[in-house]
Order: sequence, then structure tokens, then C-alpha cells
Amino acid sequence: MAFLSIERDSSAFVVTGFQHFGGQHCETTALRKVLAFTGQHYSEPLLFGLAGGIAFVYWWTKKMPRPFVGGRNGRFPDFIETCARRLGASLDLTRTNRSRKGYENLKDVLRGNQPVVVYGDIAELPYFATQRHFGGHAFVVYGLSESENCVFVSDRCEQPCTVTIQELAKARGASCPPFTPRHSLLRVVRNEAPSDMATSVREAIRDSVKSLRSPPIRKLGLPGIKTFADDLSIWPRRLTPEALPFALTDTFINLELAGTGGGAFRRMYAAFLREAKQWIDAPRLDDAISHVDMAAAHWETVAKAFLPDDVPALRRCRELLVKRNRLFEAQSEDAQASMEDINERLREAMSDAILDSTLSSELLEHAREKVLACYALEGLASSLLAEVCESEAVNQASHEVRP
Repeated sequence: MAFLSIERDSSAFVVTGFQHFGGQHCETTALRKVLAFTGQHYSEPLLFGLAGGIAFVYWWTKKMPRPFVGGRNGRFPDFIETCARRLGASLDLTRTNRSRKGYENLKDVLRGNQPVVVYGDIAELPYFATQRHFGGHAFVVYGLSESENCVFVSDRCEQPCTVTIQELAKARGASCPPFTPRHSLLRVVRNEAPSDMATSVREAIRDSVKSLRSPPIRKLGLPGIKTFADDLSIWPRRLTPEALPFALTDTFINLELAGTGGGAFRRMYAAFLREAKQWIDAPRLDDAISHVDMAAAHWETVAKAFLPDDVPALRRCRELLVKRNRLFEAQSEDAQASMEDINERLREAMSDAILDSTLSSELLEHAREKVLACYALEGLASSLLAEVCESEAVNQASHEVRP
């Protein structure tokens, strides 16, 4: 019914021909939609792999209340711009600290009948129903009506969503370090079919291998996984008993939910490698895929170790988080109310999850063992991926010198 009134609304800017669909990771889902609008259709795992694929980050500065753990390679805007470049596309990025300017930039793109990728804090988007801040979230805006105070949003959930103009502005202008959106906006300015997908795939795999095996600091890549494991013993000293459950749930969310596709993004990356077989032929590629699959399963075990079955309150937290994520992804008519109900039950479970020092130390030591197992497996997987890159380089050189 909203679209019937929009058609007669002179203050409305609605992109015609835009198709909504869901996805796994916010940035690759958003990019996939705006590229599809221009006529270029790709799978989400392919976009994820070309953007940089997997790596690891363990980050905890003095200004952060608790640590951040992530499994993706690349920050904004490098991640999404690299993917576009490897596909023969160009993106125009605009940023501003002024809300009015950010809104005018958005309307300018919509007036040109183009969907636009924007960034915002999920805590300010009502359809997330969360108080957890993350300002690096990407989604597509494909229309708005000023008279109805309605913005049409296409996120990674199954159904499109709506927010008010004020809610969108608050999300886009939120201050939530280290991921502050600054009214960022991305639009496609050129989109051509890739001229050499094999080269793009090879470059992307090399990037992931380099990020895992040769990171600039020990908080990243394979050293970052080891640092993560080693730091778990000091969590009870750096976090109060009341704060520790939030660190445990954050870690579970960042590894298993939050748009990772499962297994700290390794599920998506294994799917990318399978798709890559149509462009590259390397003897160790199947072995690499198998090890990335195993790494994904191990990371799922790691995530569960932070909210284990043998601590009933933490198990309830895990079950409620998974249920809330399913409700978010489905976005049925009563999803927001159901998620708010889960939030209340989560608060109760979190209150019950305050652990004594002995139990918290035992839990974190068990998690540490799981992380170290992942560390060993990721080392093997990255070695195999390095061999894939080396064999492909040899194959490419041999083709180049043929008469």
C-alpha cells in the first residue's frame, strides 16, 4: 500500500526496477544488489572472496570496554572498493559529518534512479532491535518519501524494511568508534564485465594469504589468533564479573552471527574457493577448500565455547541470540516485537551469567584450547592457499612464455 501512495507523492524518490533479496554479510549483500541493478549478477561468496576474503583481527584498546574479534580481511572502504575494482566496476564514495549534507547526497542519488549503499549504527535501526553498537553496517536505500517520513531499506534480511528519515539520519551520523559511519554513501559509477576473472581471483587469494601469514602487527592474521588465545587468561582481570558476560556474547556474535555466514566467515570463503575452480586450476586447491571447511567448523566450536552448554545461563544467552538472529533475518510482521521480548529474556539471562573467578577461568581456558586448535588449522589452510598461489603463478608464467 505504501507504493500506491508514493506514486502520487511529489516528495518521494523511489528507484524503479530495484529488486530486494537477502544475504549473509552486509557489505557483500549491499554491493551485490547495486551491481545486480546495473545488470551484473554475481554470487555473494564470489564478492566476498574478491573483496579480500578471510583474515583475523583481535582488537582491544584502552578506550574499548571489551575486545573485538573478527574474521574478515579488509576495512571500509578498502574491502568493498577492492571487490568492485576486481569486477571492473567503480564506486563513488562520499562522506560528511553534517547530517543535512548526508541527506542531500542521498536524495541526489535517488533522484537519478539509483539505489545507494549507506552505512549506519545498527543500534539506531529499529528493525535490528538491539542496543549493541556497530557503525560499520552497510545496507541499501532504494527510496524515501518525505511526506510519509518513510525510508525504504534493503538489508540482508529476507524482507525489505522501513525506517523514518530521522532514524536513518541518527544511524548514519552515530558516533561509535572504531566504526563511525560519517554519513558514508556509495554509488556505482561504472560497471563493466570483468576482463580477466582468473587474475582477479588469484590476486584475491594472495591478499587473504598475506593478511593471514604476514600481517603488520600481532593483533592481526595468524599472530592475532595466537594473541587472542593468550589474552583470554587476562580477561577476568581486565573485565568486571558483570562485564565478562557481554564480552562472551560479543565474541559469539562476531564469530557466528553478525553477518559472518557462520564459522568466522570461513563458510563463505570455502564457497568462494569452490566457485574459483572454474577460473584457476591448482593441484592443492581441493585440499585448501577441505581445510577451510574444517576451519569453519572449528570456529563454530570456538564460538560455542564462549557460551557453553554446561553453564545454563550462558547456554540460554546463546539460544536466545540465535533465535533473535533468525527473527531479524526473516523480518516477519511481528519480528520487532518478538525480538524485543527476547531482549528482555536476554537481560535476565545475562544477569544470571555472572560467574565466579574459578568458573570464568575454567571457561576461558577451555575456550583458549579451542582457539589454539583453530590457530593450528588456519596455519595449515593458509599454507595450502599459499601453495595454490605459487602453483598458479608458475602456470601463468608458463603460459606467457609459450611461442
